[in-house]
Amino acid sequence: MVFLAKAKADHQSQRVHLNVPDLRPDLVEREFKAQGPNKLWVADITYVRTKKGFVYGAFVTDVYSRRIVGWALSDSMRTEALPLQALNQAIVSARETTGLIHHSDHGL
Repeated sequence: MVFLAKAKADHQSQRVHLNVPDLRPDLVEREFKAQGPNKLWVADITYVRTKKGFVYGAFVTDVYSRRIVGWALSDSMRTEALPLQALNQAIVSARETTGLIHHSDHGL
């Protein structure tokens, strides 16, 4: 009688954690209010499980109108370009962006 055993792979995280302070100013200070359209945009990323895997979405929302002004989808979260695609779409479709603040939680 022969017994075969499979060794379980030991996967370690490939992320690098840096203890560096975030020097970008928080211009919103948790006050998500705007005096008009295209004054404050907020960004977020989410994902949805499908039969074929996950779909990732990046969204830019106008705080005043509560409308999604830019979005992008991908089947991979390995792209840093996804949020930028959503932001670029929002910028192209906006009539005026003078004084606009784009707020993101940087994945925190």
